[in-house]
Amino acid sequence: MIGLDEADHLASASSRYHHMQLVSVLMSRTAKQLTMDQALWCLIGLLHDIDYDETKSNREKHGLLASQRLEGRLPREGLDAIRRHDHRAGLTPETDIDFALILCDAVGLILEESGARIPVSLDDFTELSEKASSQKPWLWNLVFENPLLDRIDLSRLLEFK
Repeated sequence: MIGLDEADHLASASSRYHHMQLVSVLMSRTAKQLTMDQALWCLIGLLHDIDYDETKSNREKHGLLASQRLEGRLPREGLDAIRRHDHRAGLTPETDIDFALILCDAVGLILEESGARIPVSLDDFTELSEKASSQKPWLWNLVFENPLLDRIDLSRLLEFK
């Protein structure tokens, strides 16, 4: 499996590097709440957008190209989560890790687009989400209709630690 240093090196070549670092932290926190493999989930968050710059003109390939590049370096569940994290690829999320990556990616986008940083209160995040959703309506659903919210505490993802 790919190591954290190598994953960070791959991610650092992307214009989305800071976003990927944030999603990595959020994925690790989600894994902790679900008692899953924090190291693996952290890697998936860090690597999920390594193809972002190359797929700008064809978002249907976003996630697919990244998972092809990482074949044999991440477990199947990680590759599948990367493939399934963007609806434009036409794939349906199925597993906890798929839904976690979708959730953490959307939370990261909302925070970045609003200029907010962790920590942020759940009330403030909800307000930021409403504002972001006026421009990108799907963001609200990706966060607040995510099936994992029945099992995790969103406010714990937004804490400073």
